[in-house]
Amino acid sequence: MRFTDDYEKREWLGREALKELQEIYPEYFKYDLRFTTEKYADYDAFYFIIDEDTQKLRKRVWIEIKIRDTNYDEYVLEYKKLNQLIKKRDELFLTEDDVIFLYLNYTPNETIIWNISKIKEEGEVKSKVMNKATSTSRKDKMNKKIYYLKPSDGKRLDYVLNEKHLLRKYDNYLLDKVKEQIKKKPGLEDILFG
Repeated sequence: MRFTDDYEKREWLGREALKELQEIYPEYFKYDLRFTTEKYADYDAFYFIIDEDTQKLRKRVWIEIKIRDTNYDEYVLEYKKLNQLIKKRDELFLTEDDVIFLYLNYTPNETIIWNISKIKEEGEVKSKVMNKATSTSRKDKMNKKIYYLKPSDGKRLDYVLNEKHLLRKYDNYLLDKVKEQIKKKPGLEDILFG
């Protein structure tokens, strides 16, 4: 599989891993999971919580995905990212009761999901020198406002993103699709000598 850059690759991997998480943990992801299509969307995935009795929409759940290459005692959520989610919610005239923000982090040892919907009121904003945009450069640094998230404050899942497995799974899927197409359409030999 070919990607135009590291950002595109990590976005694809995070989404494919979320599909696997849904298979492994259907009790946490029991609704119809969908993915945003814009390259730099405010969040990566979403689903709707539907009231089983009335079949009415109860809540929207927006998921931001992050792949971590290192385990930390505390993980970072950028203040700017949370503000983007809040801004998007406000632009859509939705309230805090209408939307839940989840922050999904794949780490080398586990997967952690935080509900960050109310962190702005509860969390303390810190400042830290970090990569301006990790996907384009790990040397270009700037001062950013952040929140620290403790793993114990999130939901810890026994899942580790396996890049080789996901890429191989995708390559096998494509190979099967090509084989299906070949079976459906006659080859040149079938047309000429059939």
